[in-house]
Amino acid sequence: TKAATCTAAGSRQRTCTRCGALETETIPAAGHKESSSWTTTKEATCTASGTRIKTCTVCGVTLKTETVAALGHSYGAWTTVKAATCTDSGTERHTCSRCGASESRTVAALGHSIVWTTVEEASCEDEGARRGECSRCGQTFKETIDALGHDFHTSDPPSGINRCVDMYAETITCSRCGYTFYRTIGPSGHSWSLYASTAGPMAGNPRLLDYTEYFYCSKCHGYHLGAETPDDYEYPDGIYPS
Repeated sequence: TKAATCTAAGSRQRTCTRCGALETETIPAAGHKESSSWTTTKEATCTASGTRIKTCTVCGVTLKTETVAALGHSYGAWTTVKAATCTDSGTERHTCSRCGASESRTVAALGHSIVWTTVEEASCEDEGARRGECSRCGQTFKETIDALGHDFHTSDPPSGINRCVDMYAETITCSRCGYTFYRTIGPSGHSWSLYASTAGPMAGNPRLLDYTEYFYCSKCHGYHLGAETPDDYEYPDGIYPS
């Protein structure tokens, strides 16, 4: 008798009790029996892969081999190594809980947190000043405040003024400091256009019955009858110079 193994057949015999004849029977190979669980042969680390296998529970031969992926680092929270200040950068570090490897990063400088107080108010023509103090580090600062410049407003022309021909004084006053000055505004001159008596802004006016053409100023609404260059003029009924 020869026992069968996982990969090799076995045999067995029997003998006749009357005549002593011998009979041999082949026993088939049993085949491997794979274990239900994996066995780690090389542990995976944070940066390197590992290996695991499955074996035959009868003969112990390795049936399957599998690569286990690297675990990667398991970093904890960032901790401060060097605190950042208003002007200098800082450093933070975190450490892997498995292998102890660490990483560092730079923390940008915080910059000043300045609270400003006006020391001298700026005016239209004069600069002002303000003082600042950083709420974190206490450093002080001083800055010039630019002069505001005048906020001028111009008066309206007097009523009844014809800007085409009249000269008038214009008042200009700053709304902040009250500074006032005056300037003389000369006549702008008419803006004449020549129209046929049946066209333009005065078409149909009975005053044009004896004329074929007339001049009309688009700015002051004055008109002059006839085609000669205007020296004198008047206004249509109900229209006043502007």
